[in-house]
Amino acid sequence: MKINHTMARCLRGVAAVALMAATFTGKAYSADQSLIDAAVKEGHLTYATNMTAPETQKVLEKAFRETYKLPDSFQIEGYTADSSGVVARVGQEMAADKVSIDWVAVNSESFWRGLAKKGALLEYCSESYKTLVFLKQAKVLDGGCYFQAASVIVFGVMWNPAFVGEDITSWAQLADPKYKGQIIIGDARKSAGYLDQYAGLRQANVWTDEWLQKMKAQDPFFVVRSTDIRDRVMSGEFPIAIFGFGPRAYQVRDQVPLKMGWPSEGIVATGSYGGVLAKAPHPNAGKLWTDFIFSEKGQEILVEQEGISSIAKVKVPDDAVPFLAAVDKIKAVSVDWDTMTQEALDKWRADFRRVFGE
Repeated sequence: MKINHTMARCLRGVAAVALMAATFTGKAYSADQSLIDAAVKEGHLTYATNMTAPETQKVLEKAFRETYKLPDSFQIEGYTADSSGVVARVGQEMAADKVSIDWVAVNSESFWRGLAKKGALLEYCSESYKTLVFLKQAKVLDGGCYFQAASVIVFGVMWNPAFVGEDITSWAQLADPKYKGQIIIGDARKSAGYLDQYAGLRQANVWTDEWLQKMKAQDPFFVVRSTDIRDRVMSGEFPIAIFGFGPRAYQVRDQVPLKMGWPSEGIVATGSYGGVLAKAPHPNAGKLWTDFIFSEKGQEILVEQEGISSIAKVKVPDDAVPFLAAVDKIKAVSVDWDTMTQEALDKWRADFRRVFGE
């Protein structure tokens, strides 16, 4: 990602504090009282995300209020949708010059690169960015003081062991004719997040033309929402999912024991990036929320509640380990996101349609 001199200066600062971070106590960064006071004066925070479930939002918001001792009068409004829904809402508000959102978190590399290019993000060098010690290993975008990965999105293969008698460790295994009619795939035609995955795997030549033709012959089914994918794997309707999301399996671990794998040929790690919009109506509240989400406490809540992969060095609950992609252990392929312009992504979407149809 190409960055300007200001962003580069902030990046160096982020790198410096990351190097100093060795141990963590699970505490939130103690924000400057003047920032807390400014946020309280604004009295409101609005955020949009596809990163968390409503239950997790409640936990985060409660801890946020307690950490900074915010008054009951301080209002928090959270908007959730899929990746395309979040991207569309932000885009529409910006186009109409009626921005109501302060803070955004969504997994779309092209979206964040576009915001940075337009100068649509507020520069804020949060002290909490010091937690991001696995940033380089994850091979996600580094947005310096404009945005960072609040979590790492690693889609892999999800399967129901009640219907699948082997562990899936390779993309090649999915081409076995015995799995015909049993595979569901996240739809890159309709989702910005899945399109990033598809484009990255194609650019890295992990998914070859030959392999894709074999997958087409498997007669796969397509949906968008990660919960819908998981539910169909749970039921056995489609017991194998490509672009399965580990946190969704973690959420139902006590109901149906699903399994996750991250193929040895390589996967694409993308970020669910978070940042404050330049025209945020409550910029100080957005900054304070940034401090909290990227703090050890915020990251630990996300890991415990959602089972997300974090680039922070935080404790992972034992029962979450099988469902989380450890960013320091998986084979994340390198993707040249600078070349992933909207035109390039449109071509990859057309490529997906060429293989699997409209």
